[in-house]
Amino acid sequence: MKMKIPHLILAGLFGTAIASHAATVEWSLAANGDWDTTTSNWNANTATYTDGDAVQFNDSATGETLVQIAIPGGTVSPASVNFTDGGAGTTQYRFTSGSINGATSVTLDAGFDGTARFNVANAYTGGTTLNSGRLMAGDANALGTGTLTLNGGTFTHVNGANRTIANDIVISGTTTVLPSNTDLALSGAISGGGTLITGSQPGAEYLSFQNDLSGFTGKIIHTNSNQNYILFNGAGSVNTTAAIETHGQTSGGRYFRLQKNATFGELSGTGGN
Repeated sequence: MKMKIPHLILAGLFGTAIASHAATVEWSLAANGDWDTTTSNWNANTATYTDGDAVQFNDSATGETLVQIAIPGGTVSPASVNFTDGGAGTTQYRFTSGSINGATSVTLDAGFDGTARFNVANAYTGGTTLNSGRLMAGDANALGTGTLTLNGGTFTHVNGANRTIANDIVISGTTTVLPSNTDLALSGAISGGGTLITGSQPGAEYLSFQNDLSGFTGKIIHTNSNQNYILFNGAGSVNTTAAIETHGQTSGGRYFRLQKNATFGELSGTGGN
């Protein structure tokens, strides 16, 4: 069992020194609950949360769990937030109120098979790392202001509205990026040498790249089996050594589209009809 380590107070002849609070707390509820500083929803319902704690959510359960940040002022500032492998479950955590702030980082760990869905605007600055599972953005500012690092898993956005994600993105591994039934635009700088796979979700619309891709050296694979667009637009030209590979049907107006001058390192694929 993870134990919560309380404040440590050291007293001496010449005054009192207080060491920093340090704890790891793991969400306990399979049902909905409040993320606050008074409710024992952590560590098998034996601990409360304090700003500065390292926070974990595991995927041991199935179904959806709603998490409401219910602290006065509506913000929490944990040291970190990790979504961890807790076994055979596929928990979907949906954050429906409040905001994660501070220098916090958010990480979906390798082996996590659930979903982290942020329906709120966050302001954390430590970046977001997707290694496994599904990361869903329900707000243009869902991922705070730091870099989004894609090492694996699936990144998508929530149905209902077109969204532009302005975070810089580093593609290091192989990640699937899906628009939902509305458009998803990536407007931040994209770098790295990994592989990004797009376009396999029925009913989806545009996935658009609104930058020059000059820092990206990997591959974009357009798997167009469900008639989804991939679009290169925005200001300026595309000038990248990245490889583009496109497959699947191109009927019905769903296709790979260039709306500005573009230079790629390689263009390949089977196309469609």
